[in-house]
Amino acid sequence: MTEKELELEARLAPIEHVLGHTLARLHLLLGTPEEQMNAIERQMEGASVATTFPTVDPNQADKFAKQVQENVGRLNAAARDIVAMRRSKLLS
Repeated sequence: MTEKELELEARLAPIEHVLGHTLARLHLLLGTPEEQMNAIERQMEGASVATTFPTVDPNQADKFAKQVQENVGRLNAAARDIVAMRRSKLLS
């Protein structure tokens, strides 16, 4: 990993952390049921795939869109884990 890549990763990691926690907090504050969380996640992931990237080389655009979709899925999974942990603590 180059120094620039390490620098970018160091900037991205806290952003992902905050986004995951923010999404989880929203679900907890709103009392989002499991079925609705599933629908929201599908919508977010679908929107990320439908996004076009005009500045990206067309040969790379599909790969880029796939990576975006996977990362949105990862954020949703992190948020879901936090929600499950918090809800289990409330029930115990």
